[in-house]
Amino acid sequence: MNLTRFAPTPNGPLHLGHFFNLMVIHALSEKYQLKKVLRAENRDPQRCSGENLRALDSCLSQLEELGSFPIRLKNQSERTDRYAYVAKILQTKNLLFACTCSRKQLQNHVENQTTAVCTACKRKNLPLEAKDVRWRFSAGFGSVADGVLIRNKDKIFSFEFTSIVDDYDDKITHVIRGADLKPLQIKLGTLRKAVFPDAPELKYFYHPVLYENKSQKLSKSKDSSSLARMLETGWTIDLLIGYCGFLLGYQNTLQKRSLSWWVVNGPQKLLQ
Repeated sequence: MNLTRFAPTPNGPLHLGHFFNLMVIHALSEKYQLKKVLRAENRDPQRCSGENLRALDSCLSQLEELGSFPIRLKNQSERTDRYAYVAKILQTKNLLFACTCSRKQLQNHVENQTTAVCTACKRKNLPLEAKDVRWRFSAGFGSVADGVLIRNKDKIFSFEFTSIVDDYDDKITHVIRGADLKPLQIKLGTLRKAVFPDAPELKYFYHPVLYENKSQKLSKSKDSSSLARMLETGWTIDLLIGYCGFLLGYQNTLQKRSLSWWVVNGPQKLLQ
């Protein structure tokens, strides 16, 4: 069985960028006969409330024209024990190290043309249970996966790590995501093989990212239009699809680009 997933983070309302990702997932699922998994990436309980999770399910119920999810909601918040178990395996293989460096400090390493990995922390051999340390993957100097964040200082497992574990456990075969995440592919692929040596290769598809004002990516943090609010005020599926096409630069899309058009033509015209 070929599987893909729609995996939003419910730390705010879905916006048009989520809709576009879901639209491309639907088009490729039709083309390649993929089953879809709906996964809520709500590993951070302080940012992802139960109310947002309910709002996610409610909003998706209004988008049934884009296909339902035969394999229903999986919540990362319920899988902490699984992530801890896999991290423990990495620890026993000496593939974790404790790091006190923040993202900004690591960025300074890069700007100073030194390294993206805190070599000083690796040499210190700090205890993994020390206060305010981050867990990072230890893959050997020179590996693209060396230093990938596994768990942050608040003891929340990272997006990179949880997505690898979930994709493996869910037997995902196709990953469909925005092109802004393409630079992570080699790094995450290397980490996936190190964590799960028997894991098959994933097939990746990347679609363009929607921008407001030609420069600002659609984002919950930037108060982009709520998808639920757009649906409540009369936006139909075809209008939403047309507006996505308009933001991508297609002409006359508000009237002419239906869902059936995207299913037939979208994959060839969109994928990068």
